[in-house]
Amino acid sequence: AKRELGEETNFSGQDTLTWHPGPYCTADSIIHNTTIDSSNPLFHFLIAICFAELKSEADRPPEVTPSDDAAGAQWFTVKEIRSMNEKSTTPGLLERVE
Repeated sequence: AKRELGEETNFSGQDTLTWHPGPYCTADSIIHNTTIDSSNPLFHFLIAICFAELKSEADRPPEVTPSDDAAGAQWFTVKEIRSMNEKSTTPGLLERVE
């Protein structure tokens, strides 16, 4: 997650974050090309949802510059997450964050 954050957002402020020790949730998707050879996957995507917390001495989140793979990347406060429609977030997100 740390490496991907840097690659996809040009983020370099890893020292301003405290990372949760493991992923919150993972999911994968294996795509086969059934017209050629269904035994060999074309793509295998793995998504790991991870949490990082801004260290208390930092007064605001570091800037991120999202690339195309992370076009919607942004920081959220717990207050902002509480105000989100639960149907538009990952199930159980608020409970995990709190």
